[in-house]
Amino acid sequence: GINAEYMGIAFIYQMEPTYLPKFSKTPLKKELTEVKDVEELKRAKSDSEYKLVTILFWKKAHEASIQMKSVCEELAKENEFCVFLSIDIEDEKVRPVVELYKIAKVPTIAVHNPYEQTILYIEGNDVIQLNEEVDKFEAFQKAVCEKEKAINFEKFDSLAKSSPVFMFIKGTPDAPKCKFTVQLLQIIEDLKIKFESFNILTDIKLREWGRLYSSW
Repeated sequence: GINAEYMGIAFIYQMEPTYLPKFSKTPLKKELTEVKDVEELKRAKSDSEYKLVTILFWKKAHEASIQMKSVCEELAKENEFCVFLSIDIEDEKVRPVVELYKIAKVPTIAVHNPYEQTILYIEGNDVIQLNEEVDKFEAFQKAVCEKEKAINFEKFDSLAKSSPVFMFIKGTPDAPKCKFTVQLLQIIEDLKIKFESFNILTDIKLREWGRLYSSW
């Protein structure tokens, strides 16, 4: 297995099936992303916490590598819960990553499943196995996502409708945790409006799904 501390690029293992929307200023696009250095791989990791991540190790002017790269490019366009990265093993900037994964031949794909502690390696042009892994995860994580969405949307809706004026805030009325919450509470107090509230800092799932619920 990979040392979880080495270069800070190990991928997070989830104890149980879950999904949380990730809101990044630079979200990964639905395309095969060529990783140019270790820092770029770290950023990709942080944006793909709940997704299947495949890393294609390849090299230019190598027919089998080019064929597999083409397959990954198409898969990247079609799948929502999978991230496709590629690394040119001849690029010196990513040499530490190639050594970390102990890549002996190309093409090789390292598959990170967030629900499995070990990494699956697919060597050569085994398109069938790659498709099977991607399809299996896509179907599974889509079901997980829909379940999490339904649970949190229902909770958000129930809270929002529990009072004529209900606010989702950072902190509590007695101990607000951000300047916007302080300003909002001051306005509400000045207007003498009765309200109920929920501290979104106590429930990360409700906070993130609430962004989608309210188009926040």
